Amino acid sequence: MSPHIVSLSCIELDPPHPKFLRACLAVRATPPKRDGEKKKRNYEGYLQKKFMLSIITDVMLTLSNAQAAWVKKAGFGLLLGFRLRTYQHRLGYKIVDSFCNRTCQLRLKAGDVLITEKLVHKILGLPLGDMDIKLREGKIGKTDWDKQYDGKSVSPFMVMNAIKKCSRADNNFKMNFLVLMYNFCIEANQNRWISRKMLSFGGNLDECGKYNWCKLLIDKLRKTHSYWGQYKWRNFVGPLAFLIYCYATCLRSNSLMHMNIIFPAYLSWPDDILRERERNEQTTINLASDPLYYWKITFRYAMSILNDVEKHEGACVPLNTESENIAGELSMREMVVPDSVSGDSEEEIVGGCTAMEVDKGQQIK
Repeated sequence: MSPHIVSLSCIELDPPHPKFLRACLAVRATPPKRDGEKKKRNYEGYLQKKFMLSIITDVMLTLSNAQAAWVKKAGFGLLLGFRLRTYQHRLGYKIVDSFCNRTCQLRLKAGDVLITEKLVHKILGLPLGDMDIKLREGKIGKTDWDKQYDGKSVSPFMVMNAIKKCSRADNNFKMNFLVLMYNFCIEANQNRWISRKMLSFGGNLDECGKYNWCKLLIDKLRKTHSYWGQYKWRNFVGPLAFLIYCYATCLRSNSLMHMNIIFPAYLSWPDDILRERERNEQTTINLASDPLYYWKITFRYAMSILNDVEKHEGACVPLNTESENIAGELSMREMVVPDSVSGDSEEEIVGGCTAMEVDKGQQIK
């Protein structure tokens, strides 16, 4: 054999790299995706909300003495006991879906609950003054209030931190509190940024109690429900906390009629009790036929109310006054809808207006 000729059989070659083989053979590294529509998340029966309730609750818990004093002076003292941290999304969906925009009622199989300004005041304790509140629609320009924040948009978390950083009850705090209260109790945005509508409030910040915030809540409830009702996968930006408290207070089974409801009524419904209520709505349990279950829920309720009154004595009207039992002050005949089939949501909730009855609203900005 010629010395210049080398036999290939004598040379050991390294195996080719897998990428080289795939490139030569035109083989994909990963299998192709199957054609078809992407799987969409199903929000049926689940109400979406952007803002976490724990933000407004944390603010109420961390107010300085000077700030709490201003809140009372301004007319919002009854909100200081707000402790709700989570929404009941599935129960909330059924409640919002049962709302009739045209008649402003919760239309339930057990009966209709008419939502009035007086009822809003008794449930949440919002000021029920004589003067109407006029807020500007559309885009609200920059104000001196914006100077305390970096960036173009402000989130509820940023407002909460601004309140916590300063113990003074200055103008920035006053507007921060009103902005949070408006976004959590009345109307928010579809996105994760706060609604700036309260910045157009032209009234005296120290005399908010002279204005009718209950009427404003009802106006925004009808507007936000109309928008949500067109496409129910949207975020509901209306007063969901009020609707949940209203439902829990006004629709009560015979076995729960003896539970005391204090004023404002939201103080009577801690998180754990509302979670119990939501679970009951998902089942066919009849509380009237289960004395042990009724005792457990009543005991937990009583303990939570006693603890709340002891810790937050200034946040609510004392129990030994005319507001001790909302049955007298509210005339339970006009407020409570008797329910003979407690726990079965199909029996309790019929639904709101038909499509023809719902007013068409403009997109909420």
